[in-house]
Amino acid sequence: MIIEAIVLSNSKNQRHYNITKNTIDTLRASRGWIGDIHVVETQSAQHLKNSKFDYKCDMIYPPCNFNYNRYLNYGVRGCDSPDWYLICNNDLIFSEEWLVNIKLAHSMRPDILSFSPRCPKWSLHKDVPQDSMVLGNIVSREICGWCLLIHKSVIDICDLFDETFEFWYQDNDYSLTIQQHGIKHALVGASNVTHLVNSSWDTLEERKYNLTDKQSLRFHDKWGDSPS
Repeated sequence: MIIEAIVLSNSKNQRHYNITKNTIDTLRASRGWIGDIHVVETQSAQHLKNSKFDYKCDMIYPPCNFNYNRYLNYGVRGCDSPDWYLICNNDLIFSEEWLVNIKLAHSMRPDILSFSPRCPKWSLHKDVPQDSMVLGNIVSREICGWCLLIHKSVIDICDLFDETFEFWYQDNDYSLTIQQHGIKHALVGASNVTHLVNSSWDTLEERKYNLTDKQSLRFHDKWGDSPS
C-alpha cells in the first residue's frame, strides 16, 4: 500500500507552525508510515524562510488565495501516482496504530475504497466501538473531511475535487459524489486520529464568511437542499 499525504497548512505564526509540525511528526511516527508528505502552504516560501519554519517535506505554494479543494488538487498533482492519497487538515494528532488498523480493515473489506479514522474527542465518535467498522456517508460521522484515506481509483472515477467549494461543504460534496458513483466509505473505530477542532479558525481572517456560510449557496446550486 503506497500512500502519499497531502497536508493543508497556513504557517502564519509560530503557533500555527507548531500545530502543523505536530501533525507531520505524529504521522511520521505512526507504525507502517513510509510515504511522502506534501505540504500545501498558504504562506509564501519567503515567509517560511524568514520565520525559520522547516517541515522537511515537499512544499507546494499555490499562486492563489486559500481554497480548500483547489489546494487539495495542487497536492494531488504533486504526488507521484500513489495507490492511496491521505488528505489531512493541519491540526491532527495521529496515534501510533492508526494506519495499521485501517490497513487491517481494508484487508477484510477490499471493496471499500475510502476510509476515515475515529477521533476519540469528537462527540459523534464517542459511541463508536474500537473494534467496529461503520459503513456510511454521513458527514462528521463516517465521513470526516479533516482526514480521509482515498484509493487512487476514487480520484480516477470522480475526477479531482470540485474547486467551486472553497472550504465548508467540500466534505458534503465528497460524500454525495462518491455515493453517486457507488463508492463505499467506512469509519474505522480502531484507527484513532485526534482532530484539534477549530485550532486554525483564525487563519480565515476577513474571508471567513465567504469560505464558510456562503458555501451553502454553492451546495444548493449543485445538489439542491442544504445538508442537515
